[in-house]
Amino acid sequence: MHLALNFQKVDPTRGGAETYVVDLCHRLVKAGHRVDLFAESWREGVLPREVRCVAVAALGRNRWERLWSFALNSEAALREAAHDCTVGFINTWHHDVIIPQGGVHRGSLEANARRFPMAWQRGLYRLGKVANPKHWVARAIEQKQYDPDRQARIIAVSNMVKEHLEQYHHLPRSRIQVIPNAIDTDRLWVGHPGAVRCAFRNRLGLAPGDLVGLFVGHNYWLKGLKPLLRALAERPRRDPRARPIHLVVCGGGSVGPFRRMAVRLGLAETVHLVGYYPEIR
Repeated sequence: MHLALNFQKVDPTRGGAETYVVDLCHRLVKAGHRVDLFAESWREGVLPREVRCVAVAALGRNRWERLWSFALNSEAALREAAHDCTVGFINTWHHDVIIPQGGVHRGSLEANARRFPMAWQRGLYRLGKVANPKHWVARAIEQKQYDPDRQARIIAVSNMVKEHLEQYHHLPRSRIQVIPNAIDTDRLWVGHPGAVRCAFRNRLGLAPGDLVGLFVGHNYWLKGLKPLLRALAERPRRDPRARPIHLVVCGGGSVGPFRRMAVRLGLAETVHLVGYYPEIR
């Protein structure tokens, strides 16, 4: 098949969706398909050489203008091309298949709001998001993505995303198939793991026998770092003889609020906020 994939910035160091797109390109090429990638930018050396990259402009003074511009220009470019199937992921709509790697916008908004314990805090959070033009651009793009007249097939990465598609966009179940993201275990292979482990522990001042947990993910608030820190603080109170757990936190995001939280909870010596780390292995 001759396939078109559409994603704005293809760089696997930026996150999971970007990694998924790169992996999919490799798998499709390996399976014998022709792949064209329509993108604003792509990281050199991460895509198979067989993939034909087509530059799509994203113009504007701010992020939400560039989002809308890229989506419009992607539609125009895809209409001019001829493919057996077009596949989109985030913030584009002219496709036969959509894989919403970022989930559903309103579903994500509600999930983020739940991190606040008080109703008034959740209300203020929602109000702040709704006041942002990017919120309305995302809503408008999703309306086009899931327009019944387009009849795009949807691949949800989880049952939660499937439920959000049904709840917020009223999509029939017949148009949705759940296929969780696969894991490329070869990516986790490390030569001489003992030496790598020892060197990394030495960097953080960790002894070979220390009990260490690893948290990896962008967007610490959404991924649950706050309740995890609270749970770690509660553990010695419930069992004073419990062996200390050191938590290493890797991923993009603001570490300041969590560093202050760790200090308040008495975890300053056992929580290690590494931040973004290019080679997570």
